[in-house]
Amino acid sequence: MYNSRMKIREIKAKTILHRTKIPGMDFSINPYIGCQHGCIYCYASYMGERFGHRERWGSFVDVKVNAAEILRKRIERMRKRQGTIAIGVSTDPYQPVERKYRITRAILEVLRETDFRISLLTKSPLVLDDFHLISSFGSRFHLGVSISVLSPEPKRFLEPAAPDPILRLKALAEFNSTQVETFVFFSPLIPGFSDQEGELELIFRTIREFGINRVLVDRMSLYSNVMRNFAEKLRRFYPRKYKSLMEYRKNKRAYLREIKGKIISLSRKFTLPTEFTF
Repeated sequence: MYNSRMKIREIKAKTILHRTKIPGMDFSINPYIGCQHGCIYCYASYMGERFGHRERWGSFVDVKVNAAEILRKRIERMRKRQGTIAIGVSTDPYQPVERKYRITRAILEVLRETDFRISLLTKSPLVLDDFHLISSFGSRFHLGVSISVLSPEPKRFLEPAAPDPILRLKALAEFNSTQVETFVFFSPLIPGFSDQEGELELIFRTIREFGINRVLVDRMSLYSNVMRNFAEKLRRFYPRKYKSLMEYRKNKRAYLREIKGKIISLSRKFTLPTEFTF
């Protein structure tokens, strides 16, 4: 379903396959610029300013309509057609606009004919529309869904237009019967929200119930665009949680050490292999 106030623009991209410094990844692909999910903590919100958008993050999407075409041409020119490609680094490849344009699907159809490994991250059960295509990659496809909270009230505040986290996990679990490698990207760890003991246990218990066997945890970024937008909303609507964010900003190392200990305990309790990016 399209938001009537959503600005959708079709563009011709000059490049689509980019070198990346993300650990374990060689290249990145972003089928879109912008994201309809509008998560208020999103580090990628800087993309709006970078590409000349003045609209609020979450209210615009640029569709790279020629993505598959230029990707195919780029691959044909490459001497070494191998490595790992991350799809969805600064946009969600399965946000609602994908249902109309199928840019991500077209990209995957090109990549299926190569030897590249794929790591794709999404917040959307729309990924099930490409179940058979993704399954055809087998173990060289790593599929993750990201969650930051499960409880309804904080979800509505943090991720106003993103699909229900339970639906994300349910979609991911559908791939348990395939050779696709699946994981939950527990990210970001948001002070005052996702780090609460009740919320943490709920998240790990639910992941285990869905039969998913890997969790990757990432901290919250403190980029200026994140602090400017997210911190202001917290200060207005959740003053106590705003204080938690400021304490994290001031004592990040101590905070991460403490939360890491709690998560390790839960990973053992639920026999759920867990890795950290920090």
